[in-house]
Amino acid sequence: MSAGTGLREYGVFALLALVWGSSYAAIDVGLRELPPLLFAGLRYDAATLFLFGVVLIAGERVLPRERHEWTTVLIGGTFLIAINIGGLFVGQQYVPSSVAAILQSVSPVLTPVFAWVLLDARLGVRTVVGSVLGLLGVAIIGGWEPHWGLPSLGVGVAGDAVATLPNDDGTMVGVAVLFGAAAAFALGSVLLERLPPTLPTTTSQAWMMAVGAIQLHLGSVVLGEPTGELELLRFETVGAVLYLGVVCGAVGYLLYYELLNSMGPVRASVVNYVTPVVAAVIGFLFLGEQLGLAAVVGFVLVAAGFAGMQWDSLVAFQARIDDAYRRREYLGGDRGGESLREAYFGAPDPDEDAEAWEWGPQ
Repeated sequence: MSAGTGLREYGVFALLALVWGSSYAAIDVGLRELPPLLFAGLRYDAATLFLFGVVLIAGERVLPRERHEWTTVLIGGTFLIAINIGGLFVGQQYVPSSVAAILQSVSPVLTPVFAWVLLDARLGVRTVVGSVLGLLGVAIIGGWEPHWGLPSLGVGVAGDAVATLPNDDGTMVGVAVLFGAAAAFALGSVLLERLPPTLPTTTSQAWMMAVGAIQLHLGSVVLGEPTGELELLRFETVGAVLYLGVVCGAVGYLLYYELLNSMGPVRASVVNYVTPVVAAVIGFLFLGEQLGLAAVVGFVLVAAGFAGMQWDSLVAFQARIDDAYRRREYLGGDRGGESLREAYFGAPDPDEDAEAWEWGPQ
């Protein structure tokens, strides 16, 4: 791997992990003053405006034309934005930001299960074991204490140094809502795999965010969330809305697609498992949160489940990338500015299992 290209790729990776990891602390700040669905809707108002500006500046097609393009926008806006992000904001009222980040990272573990049900995908032994590990991790985070002769994790003991969460009704609601939000993202990703991606990706994401924002605002109205004092919001709250919408949403999306192009979908998806670590550090430094042993064990189980499910893809893709770098160095140069993936592997293979990783920034 050449030094310049490697530093750039991993620099983008680190920046994206920082941006997405910090989003959970920003959510915590905004929830102190804003109701969750209204807050999420305002976030995606800002993100939508920013992304449509990018679409216009880039000269890309603005409107969906075909029926499947409108279906893509509706499914993505409903499952990946409205239900997933709405659930994240609602659930994070009851749990620390670091725990919310860990529970969001379970989506890739659930995706093959929905693919098996809806797409008749083969569910191998590794996939089954990986899914079970991921669900076990969620259960431990949520308060289940395994009794297998293992050291106590301190689950559910309020005030215990190793406890993750207090074992009360609010905690259970928060964990359940966050798990449902992650499941909605996984389900939406699988549903989108059935549709041809003919709409430009930036346009598609902008419309998904617009549809999701509308649904979040409607949900806020239906639930009767208070909206009467928005003009009195503190600077910190307005900053949280703009930071989440523009930086974490729109700019985060652009960084993620840069990673998809340069590193490929499998390696780029690893950022989902660095994000909770960043969220935990930021939560500790700025919010005074403590990450208990139960959360650490749960996160390790979720990450191990994902690694087991994708092990063959990770190894094979790394070998292909390493071979491509060696050939590029032998040939000399960057082949006229093409991306590494395009230069040596051709255009992205539409049959490659990339769609599950392609949709929806944090």
